[in-house]
Amino acid sequence: MATARERLQTLVDGGNLQPCAISMWKHFPHTDRNIDRFLQRTASYQRAGKWDFLKISYNGLYSVEDWAVEIKWPADETTVGEVTRPAIRDADDWRNLEPNPVDSGALARELTATRGLVKEFSDQVPVIATVFSPLTTAVKMCGEALIEQIADAPDAVHRGLEVITQTTNDFVDELVKIGVDGLFFASQLSTWDRLDLSAYETFGKAYDLEVLKHAQSLWFNIFHVHGPRPMLQELSSYPVVALNWHDRVTGLSLSEARGFTDKILIGGVNEHETLLKGTEDEVRAEIADAVAQVPDGRLILGPGCVVPLTVPEERLFRLGSLRP
Repeated sequence: MATARERLQTLVDGGNLQPCAISMWKHFPHTDRNIDRFLQRTASYQRAGKWDFLKISYNGLYSVEDWAVEIKWPADETTVGEVTRPAIRDADDWRNLEPNPVDSGALARELTATRGLVKEFSDQVPVIATVFSPLTTAVKMCGEALIEQIADAPDAVHRGLEVITQTTNDFVDELVKIGVDGLFFASQLSTWDRLDLSAYETFGKAYDLEVLKHAQSLWFNIFHVHGPRPMLQELSSYPVVALNWHDRVTGLSLSEARGFTDKILIGGVNEHETLLKGTEDEVRAEIADAVAQVPDGRLILGPGCVVPLTVPEERLFRLGSLRP
C-alpha cells in the first residue's frame, strides 16, 4: 500500500488518486502551548484520521505572542485564544517594532514541536507547518485599525511589515532546516471585502513572495486564501503546488477554480454546515460532488479552513470511508 507521502507525490507529479486524498485539520486549544501535550494530541489525531498530510495547527496567535499582545487563553478545548489588547495601538507603534528571535518564546516552542512531529511522521506522511502571511500577523497585532493605517500611514505600516517579514523568514528558515515538507501559508486579508487588489499587492503580496522564497526548496507548499470574497484567481500564480479556500461558501467553486489554475485544489467539505450538521448521506453526497467537480483527480478533500471544535472527531475519522 502506498504511503501518504507517495500518494501526494503522485498528485504533485500530475497524476490522480483512487480514492482521492483527504486531510482534515483542527486546533487543539488548551493543549497547543504545551509541547509534550501538543505533540501527543496532534500525533494521536493523525494516526486516527490517517490523513494524507499532517497540517500542524499551532495556536492561531503564535506569531504575535512575543510582540506584547495581551491574550485571553482558553481554559479548555472548546474555545481558542483571543487578543484582548493589541500590541499596535497607533501607527507610530509600527516604527518601534523590533524582530523577534526564533530561539526563544513562542517561535522556539513551535519549532520544538515541529521537530517532534517531523521525526515521527515525515518518512510516511508529509508534515506541513502553518505560517501566517506578514499582513495576517499584522492584523492579529493591530486589529481592524490596520485597514485605516494602510490608507493613512502607509510608511509606518511598511516599516512594521518589514520587521514581521524578517521574523517570519527566520522562522521559515528554521522550519526548512527541521525538514518540513511544506508550508500552509495562510492569508486572511486577501479578500475583496477587506482590501482592494492594489492594496493587497502592495501590503500583502510583496511580502508574501519574500516569505515564499525562503520556502522554495519545499515540495508541498499550500496557499490558504481566507475570507468570503477570496482573491484566488488574482493570486493563483503564487509559487505553491496547492490552493485552499472556502469553496463551499464563497461562491467560487472547485470547478471554477480548475478553469483558471492547474494547481492541486484542497476543499470540497463545508465544515460549518454539512460536516457539522448534515447526515452521513449528505456528507457522502457533498464529497461525491467535490470529486466530480475536479475530473482530473488533482483534489485533496478538506475543509475551507480549520474544522470547528464542535465537530466530533469520530465523525471526521469516518470521512475516509465515504469517498466514492
